[in-house]
Amino acid sequence: DRSGCAAATIGRDNRGKYLGSSALNINGICEPATAEALACREALALAEDLGLRRIIIACDSQVVVTAINSRSGGISEAIISEINSRRCRFLDCKFIFEGRSSNSQAHMIAKFACTLPQGRHLWLSSPHDPSCILLYINFEE
Repeated sequence: DRSGCAAATIGRDNRGKYLGSSALNINGICEPATAEALACREALALAEDLGLRRIIIACDSQVVVTAINSRSGGISEAIISEINSRRCRFLDCKFIFEGRSSNSQAHMIAKFACTLPQGRHLWLSSPHDPSCILLYINFEE
């Protein structure tokens, strides 16, 4: 029986075009806030892989966003500390809260990643499944 999580993220440009996605599949982590903090850390790693300089990371955990922005880690203190030390590598890096419904595609990637071997998985220029990960979304809707 496997206990663990997959933390996933999708990178898009300011017009909603898909740039890449990644997932980190880890055994032994089950706490939801820790998984969300890992997803934020994974978003930073993907942004670095894509060579982005100005980023906004949307997370569906208000607790995690508050911990990152206030630099107080709580249960995920080591991960939050790493996030805050890595965010200075970008010209602009914001963490915002968005409800779970706005992160449904990232959750689909995380669910898929749970079927993959442990470790980091990266999809650049085309998603693992174009039928469930849109190549373009309209941010204005």
